[in-house]
Amino acid sequence: MEVAAAGGISLGGTEADDRVLSDSFSEARPAMRIHDIGDASGQMYRGVEVQLLYNRKSGQSWFAGALTTDKFLTILRLHLPEGNPAHGIASYEVDCAGTTELTKENSCAMPRLRTRSS
Repeated sequence: MEVAAAGGISLGGTEADDRVLSDSFSEARPAMRIHDIGDASGQMYRGVEVQLLYNRKSGQSWFAGALTTDKFLTILRLHLPEGNPAHGIASYEVDCAGTTELTKENSCAMPRLRTRSS
């Protein structure tokens, strides 16, 4: 599913009052937090299996979630407008995918081992 039209997801209040809660692939990273939509550092909020949008003024919400996962993950991506993320939602997508995208982003890089030269 993809919503790409302006105003495609409207929660009935001002965009400044929109908040998002995204579940993550790992239980430890990133920590689950409620975010103001305009606080995104990378123009996107990604959730795995579950994502909730909520407007504090109107009390309206949008919930997307997977009922079951056998082989693939359900990845939810909330994209914000470039330049000014506080101006609402640019697009929203729900996709079934493997774990490659999340594994690359959340992997712990192992430090290189130093070897002694003889």
